[in-house]
Amino acid sequence: MDRSIVYTSALPRTVDFLNTNLFAMLGLGYAMEGCLGYTGSIPAPPYVHGMQCTPTIPSADLNVHVNTGAIYAVDNIDSSAYSDLGTNTGSVLKQGLLQVPVTLAITPPGTPGYSQIYLVEVILNDVDDATTVLPYYNASNPAQPYSGPANSGTSQYTTRLCTCAVTLKAGVAAPTGTQTIPSPDIGYAGLYAVTVTFGQTQITGANIATLSNAPFFPTLPSIPVHIQNGDWISADDLGNQNAVNIQPFPAITGLQNYQKFRFKVRITNSGPSTLTVNGFTGSLYLPGSTPPAFPANALLINTIVEATCDGINFELTSTAITINNNSYTSSGPSSGLTNIQVFTSSGTYIPTVGAIKALVFATGGGAGGSGATCNVGGGGGAGATAIASVSLSGVASVPVTIGAGGNGVGVTFGGLGGQTSFGSYAIAAGGGPAALAAGGGFGGNTGTGLVILKGGDGAPGEGVAAVNVGVGGVGGASFWGGGGRGVYSNFQGSTAPAGNGEAFGSGGGGAGGNNANGANGVVVILEF
Repeated sequence: MDRSIVYTSALPRTVDFLNTNLFAMLGLGYAMEGCLGYTGSIPAPPYVHGMQCTPTIPSADLNVHVNTGAIYAVDNIDSSAYSDLGTNTGSVLKQGLLQVPVTLAITPPGTPGYSQIYLVEVILNDVDDATTVLPYYNASNPAQPYSGPANSGTSQYTTRLCTCAVTLKAGVAAPTGTQTIPSPDIGYAGLYAVTVTFGQTQITGANIATLSNAPFFPTLPSIPVHIQNGDWISADDLGNQNAVNIQPFPAITGLQNYQKFRFKVRITNSGPSTLTVNGFTGSLYLPGSTPPAFPANALLINTIVEATCDGINFELTSTAITINNNSYTSSGPSSGLTNIQVFTSSGTYIPTVGAIKALVFATGGGAGGSGATCNVGGGGGAGATAIASVSLSGVASVPVTIGAGGNGVGVTFGGLGGQTSFGSYAIAAGGGPAALAAGGGFGGNTGTGLVILKGGDGAPGEGVAAVNVGVGGVGGASFWGGGGRGVYSNFQGSTAPAGNGEAFGSGGGGAGGNNANGANGVVVILEF
């Protein structure tokens, strides 16, 4: 900090005292710039501290109080003459003080059904104050000083104050719900919005809201809390489909390497997407990929995601959630196996974020076993299994249809197993029913895919007419395991039920009377 030099016996000059004040102000200004970190890469001043806005306490009325605090703003060193130093249009960061709380009166709108927003705004002001008539040196009679300059008796300012001025700006009254916050006047910083409605008689804390862009700066003890809360990197998505838009505060001044942002997705994306942060836009991409390649459903509605900037675009780095009709799994971009999705009922497959390929296993429904009174029924055939390899590039979703197991209803043929499909990529036929008599059903053997695995045939029933007994056939085994058991029965019609298909797509067992159901099919998707 600069300092004035004076010497013993040297006559004092006004500039010696004025420079002392000036040098102190400049030194404090540059120190504040260093402490507040204004280097051009963070939001520019003004900054504010303190000045909490509260209702009247203890008796609430239509006034609000703004407590003491300070504003820090870049201003001319001296726009008006500072005594003998004159004006100085150089700039420095100044501290304007609000040393006495301010009370502001609010007037509600006069129209029923209307509301109005008042803006509390602040500005740094230099104000000359403390006038008095100063004694001046009288060369003709030093013992008798002049009263004011040239003995004119004129009062003069003795203090240059740097203050924080607080004002209230009224917005336009409008039907409740449509009122808007007025913009700050030129040079002012908006701090609070106070909303009142027709007929209101007092202001409460609920009426006072701190503006999201109010330039309050954190104190040193509060910084760890802000970091833990992620306040400075998190914001709600305000954009549209495929165009995420967030406005974190304080606003960034440009895209930099390794900036990280979090947001909750507002709309699921349908393809290549962008992320805009405080007006700066880049493309989103997955790890290991490059923009603009970005698959549909990489951003799922209401999921919280994280993106890291590479200086130009944004890599999606958070985990993703996959939910289907019977599984809940968490996964993220990785090498090797990324996720497994299982469908046991029809639905829609949505690729997991980061998955680029899928190995699909689709198994048709198993057939029901047969029943017979004059003989012993055979087991139902199992459904076929189709295996397909699917590239997920550009795939937003795939319909999944699960083939139902064939019914086993009393003394009759078993029902046919239903066809299972994963879009057109993998289609697997259901198993065939057993004949009414002893023959077992044929396993499904048709479909679409890289490999088609035939379902197992149902076993025939076996009987001995001489003793009027028999055993129903076992249901055919599928890719996933065995079918339902057959049961011991007599030719007159046993009431004991056969076993339903056990594994996905397996056949139901046969019986002499009551046959059994085949098992429903399944689709299993291994994502990579």
